[in-house]
Amino acid sequence: MSRILVTGGAGFIGSHVALELVKKHNVFPIDDLSSTGNWDNLKFYSRLASVGANTTSILDVQHLSELMKSWKIDTVVHLAAQPSLQESLKNAPFDAQTNIIGTINLLGLCQRYKVKKFIFASTSAVYAPRADGWYSEDDLIGPQNPYGVSKAAAEYYIRISGVPYTILRLGNVYGPRQVPLGENQLIPRALAHIYQGAPFEVYGDGKQIRDFVYVEDVAKAFVRAAESRVQGTYNISLGIGYKVNSVLTTLWSLTQCKPYWHQGPPKPGELHCVCLDVGKADYSPLGWKAETSLRGGLIKTVKAWPK
Repeated sequence: MSRILVTGGAGFIGSHVALELVKKHNVFPIDDLSSTGNWDNLKFYSRLASVGANTTSILDVQHLSELMKSWKIDTVVHLAAQPSLQESLKNAPFDAQTNIIGTINLLGLCQRYKVKKFIFASTSAVYAPRADGWYSEDDLIGPQNPYGVSKAAAEYYIRISGVPYTILRLGNVYGPRQVPLGENQLIPRALAHIYQGAPFEVYGDGKQIRDFVYVEDVAKAFVRAAESRVQGTYNISLGIGYKVNSVLTTLWSLTQCKPYWHQGPPKPGELHCVCLDVGKADYSPLGWKAETSLRGGLIKTVKAWPK
C-alpha cells in the first residue's frame, strides 16, 4: 500500500483522483483552496479523515517538507496549478510562480525524500498548433500562451529531475464537482447558466472542436500511473472531437431547456480544433482507455449538478 501525496487534492480533478486512490492506498491530499479546491469535495469518502489532509501551498517549501517527512510519502500526484489559460494571459508571473516554481519545489523534496514516483497533470496546451488539430505525444512542443508555457516548462524540469515520472496530458475534463473556473469551462458554465441563471456566451461561432473526457476516467488514469512502473508521457482523453454547439445541444436536450446561447468574440489564444491521439495510453503498459461516452458522462454530470 503506497503513501500518496495528492496536490490540489480538494479540487475538481484532484478530489476524484484522491477518492479513487484511497480505495487501495494511504492518501494525503493538500490544497491551498485558492482555485477550485473545497474540502467538501472529499466528504464522500470518510477514510480520508483518518489519513490526513492539509491546507497548504506548493510554494511553502518548509511546510511541504515537514508534511512529506512526517507522512513518509513515497508517491506524489501533482495536480495543484494555476488552471486558467485566460488568467495566464492576464498574470503570467503568477502563472509561472505556481506552475513552474511550485513543481520545482515538489521535485526538490522528492529528491530529498527519495520519492519513488512523480505523476504530473499536464495539458494539450503544450503542443505547437497543427493544421488538422490532432496531437500525439511525439508532436512538437510549442505552446501559444503562458499557461501552456508553464506546463511545458514543468514537464522539462520533471524529465531532468531524476525522479521516476509519468506525465499525463489531459483533454477537456468535465464531470461532477466541476466549477466554471480554469482551462475547461464550457460544460460547467452552461450548467450554471441553465440552473443558476449565470451569464453565459459561446466564444466564437461554436464550431470549435474539442476532445472531452469524463473526470472519473481521468482519475483511473492517475491510479494506473501510480500503481505501475510505467514512465513517459501520455495523452489522456476520449480521442473523439465534438463541436461546441453539438455539446451544448446535447446539454439542452438532457436538461429539457430551451436551446439558446449568445455568441461572442473568440477568446485570444484558443485554437479551432484540439483533439488527442490516445492510442499510446491504450496500447502501452499504462493500459488505459476512456470508458465513458460523452453523452453518458453528460448524463452523470447533469444528474450530479446542484439544482
